[in-house]
Amino acid sequence: MATIDLTSTDVLRALHSRFSPGPINDGYREWQDRLVPFLDWVKNTPESERATPDFQTRLWDDNPVSSAGRGTIPVDQVLRDGNFRKWLARVSIEPVPEPVDRATPHLDALYRELIDRIKPHSPKIPHLKIFRVLAALFPRHFTTVCDRYEMERLHRQMFGSKGENPVARHANVLRRLEEVLGPTPLETRGL
Repeated sequence: MATIDLTSTDVLRALHSRFSPGPINDGYREWQDRLVPFLDWVKNTPESERATPDFQTRLWDDNPVSSAGRGTIPVDQVLRDGNFRKWLARVSIEPVPEPVDRATPHLDALYRELIDRIKPHSPKIPHLKIFRVLAALFPRHFTTVCDRYEMERLHRQMFGSKGENPVARHANVLRRLEEVLGPTPLETRGL
């Protein structure tokens, strides 16, 4: 099987064209039809509601950003912690620093703090769910490739290295796609 050269601008543009919404990509369109309202719902939910168990359960467990895979790590215990929910609600509405070289360390610190706050409640860390949550809260800073190992593989294919850390991989991929495809649309539908 031939390897696709993801370092090539032409290849990335061709893949974008091939997998853009259209009649032959109904699965993508169905996913986008679930994802866009979800991202809009997250964006428009005020901080007070973001701290509720209902919002947090939907954000963590009913999140269409990506599939949770075959086996999911439960987050019920952490979501019972009102302090965790309030903290996440607060940090989720704080502005992300600009430009990307300031945003990435900020979001990496948030990712690491999420892990630290989950550890007392769970013997396993739900990294995939964490990235789904981060992508829903900060869709301009994370891709929908929420599996850390798949993102590492994608990064390696696009840049020849696995990248510095999981959050930086997302930033690098998004920056490269923006170089190739142009600026990210401001409307959720265009993400």
